[in-house]
Amino acid sequence: MKFSTDQDILAFAEKIRKKWKAFHDPDHQVAPYFMRMGYLKRALYGFANACLDQEKSVLLHKVAKSNVRHYRPSKELKDNPYFAAICLVLNGVSKFPKNAKHQIPRELANARKHDVPKEFLIGFLMQSGGYDRLIDNLRTGKMERWWVRKQEKNGLAAEPPTS
Repeated sequence: MKFSTDQDILAFAEKIRKKWKAFHDPDHQVAPYFMRMGYLKRALYGFANACLDQEKSVLLHKVAKSNVRHYRPSKELKDNPYFAAICLVLNGVSKFPKNAKHQIPRELANARKHDVPKEFLIGFLMQSGGYDRLIDNLRTGKMERWWVRKQEKNGLAAEPPTS
């Protein structure tokens, strides 16, 4: 996916929204990866990461600000591309928990900070200790122990990436 214009971003957000709305959780118990919320998180993660990788996060925020009726990021989320992405994708969706709209972008930003591939996202989120621990780690800048060990093993600085 390549994003050069506002329309590219809007079209991709609409594509995710349509697929998510049509997605139904199975009647039997399945892994969270295959659930509706799992799909949404993976899609948002891929969408915002593609914008970041193409250095289009400013465009993503601009498109969200001009197309989402109630786009009011908190001070903490104003530079978070995952917040802009979730607002674009859920634009017009009325039945979605408001706290999740603020929680999911923080979870996804933490996953990006740890270089988590999209296919491992749901497992990472489930293993990272819950939302309260995530907030504490984000405030203190603490990284997961496995990530620090991986960096040290590879002879790299154990500092979190800036993007």
